[in-house]
Amino acid sequence: MQPIPSLKKQRGSAAGWFIVFLVAMAIAVTASEAELLANKRRNDRPYQRDAYLEQTASAVTAWYQRNIGTIDATGAADPTVADVLAGAGITLRHGLHIEISQKLSSGSMNWHSIALWINDSATDTTTFTASTGVFNPDPKARAVLVSGQRLQQEAWQRTSTAVNTVVSALNNYAQQRQAANGGDMTRNPFRPADCSNVAPGEIPCLDSYTSANVIATQLGLSNTQLVDAWNGAIQVSNGTDARTTGAPYTMVVRARTPWGAAVIGTAIQTVN
Repeated sequence: MQPIPSLKKQRGSAAGWFIVFLVAMAIAVTASEAELLANKRRNDRPYQRDAYLEQTASAVTAWYQRNIGTIDATGAADPTVADVLAGAGITLRHGLHIEISQKLSSGSMNWHSIALWINDSATDTTTFTASTGVFNPDPKARAVLVSGQRLQQEAWQRTSTAVNTVVSALNNYAQQRQAANGGDMTRNPFRPADCSNVAPGEIPCLDSYTSANVIATQLGLSNTQLVDAWNGAIQVSNGTDARTTGAPYTMVVRARTPWGAAVIGTAIQTVN
């Protein structure tokens, strides 16, 4: 007859197997966590690249906007990749490619286009034509085109709005002057009858285009409202380009683009 193991030995054996079980479970959990972490890192790489490309595009756009009055100016040299990297504060990562177009033009507008892309593929069919700004990214590439054309169009629109604000202020001023003159429409409300004898609150003779901030008080506008989107002064004239020989009299408002085009607005006397 075989001896029956003592209860103490049975308990000892069970405890040993339980410890082995816990160790095995710990090893399995650790291995699983390591694999999950590795997968997460692999899955995060595309996200990290996309986030980096998005941040880079935002930084380049902000740099362009800060320099929007000079980048596309007449006579200005084309920006280089080094200019963009330094100006936008970019550190090259993830195999980022940057290419910049030559100065592009259409109608009365100049701009540059800046292509950004990342491609992890062994082959990259991406093309960018500097002379036209045409960008054809590889289907596998993550790509962004920073369009100077869009940014300059937005600057033009903001400038047009600023010019119209000055025109509206001049129209209000002219109505008030005309009322003060008893409604006499034969008198030019934008210009004194005697350039050497300007009444208080009256706009002086501005025979050539002059910075509008000289009449900010008469307009009721702040100096910040008299600057265009390219950080240039909005100009006014009640001589050059204005109608000064009979009703309806006019006064002209002008802003100059960095490449020399003009954004024009005209204040017109109200004729009843």
